[in-house]
Amino acid sequence: MNICLRSRTDGWYVVTNGSIFLFYCSLFSSLYIACQSREGDLQDFFRHANQPWPPSLSQHDKLRHGNKADFVPCLKGSMEASADSPPVDVKIFDGTVVVQMLHPKTASTFKDYIQTVFLPYAQSQSQSTQRIDFIWDTYKPDSLKADTREKRGSGARRRVPPTVKIPSN
Repeated sequence: MNICLRSRTDGWYVVTNGSIFLFYCSLFSSLYIACQSREGDLQDFFRHANQPWPPSLSQHDKLRHGNKADFVPCLKGSMEASADSPPVDVKIFDGTVVVQMLHPKTASTFKDYIQTVFLPYAQSQSQSTQRIDFIWDTYKPDSLKADTREKRGSGARRRVPPTVKIPSN
């Protein structure tokens, strides 16, 4: 296994066969000794992260990416299916998922879709609760979603008026 690490002098160098642990141990030891010799506060030293992403989410200073669908087989066995839902005060929906889930059926424009598909669904969901919220994706600069979107590339953004016809696909 080859792992690339940054070097102060020559850009990049390769660490092999588990010596990355020795590298981090050596780095940590040097920082710890420097903190002690400069009369630094050890509580403050251990309070700060030494890498940009949590180790559980990163690999080699890059965010690790995966597929959420990979968790479905693991979760299926641990859940019981139930037709009844407990009484709740608020329901929160992922707006993008709801739009993907609700097919346009006979709606020909986005206005028709809102009036004949989306709003009736929202109203049916509001029958058993006091409030419903629809959450839409936002891409904060230092988030996993923003990083994924940047790797994927960005398409053209368009504002769609209500009178535009819904694409057939």
